[in-house]
Amino acid sequence: MSDEDIKKADEFIKLMRILYTSTLAVSSEKTPTCGQILPILKKLETHFTAADDDSVFTASIKAKIWSDLSSRYQVLIMHLHYSNLSNNLLGGVRKIQLILID
Repeated sequence: MSDEDIKKADEFIKLMRILYTSTLAVSSEKTPTCGQILPILKKLETHFTAADDDSVFTASIKAKIWSDLSSRYQVLIMHLHYSNLSNNLLGGVRKIQLILID
């Protein structure tokens, strides 16, 4: 393996670690709620947004992962962006089922 391959492997591991810890956090609950999922999705969105100092490899991986996640969790991501509106609409609702869009 070349030095470039090792560098890419290190970058990949750093990117994927957050998915591992997020999976552990969500899978520890039998029925995770939006109160648990939304902060994790927001953190994932921030983590997978390309930064100016990202390599081309890292930026492309981030874009692909976030594209997949954002299409799967579309309803929840909309909630992140319109949380004030949805809080007003939901009123006293305390639990929302996670909707996975395949």
